Amino acid sequence: MLHKIRSFKSLLFTLLLSALLFCLSGSVFAGVVAPSGKKGSTDRWNIQEELARTKSVTLQKGGKYYLDIAIRLKNNYTIDATGATIVLAKAGARNSKYSTDYKSLSHVTIIGGKWISASKSGCPGTTFSFAHANHITMKNMNIQCTNAEGHAIELSACSDVLIENCKVIAKGTFKKNSVEEMIQIDLATPRTAPFLENSKQQNGLACKNITITGCTVTGNRAVCANWAASEPKFQSKYHTNIVIKNCTLTGKSAEGLALFNTINATVTGCKITSNSKRLTESYSCGANVAVFGKVKAFSKGKITFQNNTIKGGRRAFLIYSHADTQYGQLTFKKNKLYCKAGANEAYFFGERAELNTVKKVVSSGNKRYKW
Repeated sequence: MLHKIRSFKSLLFTLLLSALLFCLSGSVFAGVVAPSGKKGSTDRWNIQEELARTKSVTLQKGGKYYLDIAIRLKNNYTIDATGATIVLAKAGARNSKYSTDYKSLSHVTIIGGKWISASKSGCPGTTFSFAHANHITMKNMNIQCTNAEGHAIELSACSDVLIENCKVIAKGTFKKNSVEEMIQIDLATPRTAPFLENSKQQNGLACKNITITGCTVTGNRAVCANWAASEPKFQSKYHTNIVIKNCTLTGKSAEGLALFNTINATVTGCKITSNSKRLTESYSCGANVAVFGKVKAFSKGKITFQNNTIKGGRRAFLIYSHADTQYGQLTFKKNKLYCKAGANEAYFFGERAELNTVKKVVSSGNKRYKW
């Protein structure tokens, strides 16, 4: 009997020692990765390995992790970085592969973490990049690592994306004529997504069902739904169903919010500001909504701005058509509009002799001020 008790104690000791060694090797238990305390590839490798094994990684609260290059994401991956600090040399995360039509990547979630740059000038290029992806969630993240000439979050041809309660602040110098945005809602074209592998992937597909809520974003531009400015082949492509609510968006050298070639959008409860010095140009508008290509479908589209505070130079709010295209309806209610050009210039609905930009305007309760 005594021999059995000793054998049991010996087995228990062995198991506990094995568990301790497992913890010290980098994982506390399946899904949790401890920081290595080393710069270079160790942390990124450990995180990548755990994702491959369990599809889920939790970083330790209070831990500091170093990423030499981006984590490669696959379907159903989850990263919970709540309470951790992640120091980036180049980038945070991106697709591991690319296909077409929102099918490259599906159901990825990144939660929490303070994401900072190893350099005072910030990380170059794009920090979090998603292309032809669907059901992407980013929540409670503090992203203060991207150089002002890059993008913190780039969505190229993505569907069903939620960015919630995130703080996204650019690093480095804000150039007075820059229009680079911290959150970019983009098309998949050769110019806007040169990292894609072939013309099938660079098919001009736009984004749909994008929600940004409860976020604070500061950049040269804060948020922009982009258009194919230098690619005529794709200028009639458009984004649909963009929802932005309860956000604070600040553009240091361009718009706080730009929605280009976007057929349906709802913006509510936001504080939107452009601090651009180009007071005679549309870049200094707090919110700039514009259509460029000839798109018949826009006649059924709806744009809603309600209960926002918007500040700008040339205008607080501008909606305009640069082509023979009309928006279906603009609902514009209970907005406070501040304009450096004067209260009477605070908003403009783009009426021209040859074209009314909006077929139907529903406007009430807006207040205009000189800023």
